[in-house]
Amino acid sequence: MNTIFKIYLTIIALLPALVIFLIKNNINIFMFCLSSVCIYLLYLLYFIILLLVNGIAILWARKLGKNNIPKGGIVSIEQANDTFLPSYLGYFFVSLSIPSIEIFIFVFLLIGVLVFYSKSAYFNPMFLLFGFGFYNCTTEQGAKILIITKKNLKIPGNIKFSDIRRINNFTFIDGG
Repeated sequence: MNTIFKIYLTIIALLPALVIFLIKNNINIFMFCLSSVCIYLLYLLYFIILLLVNGIAILWARKLGKNNIPKGGIVSIEQANDTFLPSYLGYFFVSLSIPSIEIFIFVFLLIGVLVFYSKSAYFNPMFLLFGFGFYNCTTEQGAKILIITKKNLKIPGNIKFSDIRRINNFTFIDGG
């Protein structure tokens, strides 16, 4: 299940690039929508779809294996939002510069494969809209992990997670 979830996270992390490509190239996936008001409603629909697929990911995460991190199990914290954001914005710039759908599909698939095999698949700025933050943490055993949580992590010794979900050995998401 974790592999399927990771594929899903990769796809939804790249979906905003697809939306930007569609909007930039005036590709109307609903042919009945021709007026300018209708086009803006289409843009709103794109945004709602992005929210829904990300909401599904957050709900799906509750089905992943449970773990806990005891109080004192984290020895250092670094906010990761700023680390991943420039890479993520790169997807948008790529989608703005691609001239045709064929090239976009090829580049989208290539970036998708690269994102799938990297840790950046788990960073999705849409999660920020749901109140999540991304933190690079070091455990007392020296392992570097990524924690996606709604908690505001500040003091390493005070952090405790009794029901955190494991995406892989180094990435965890906390639904609460």
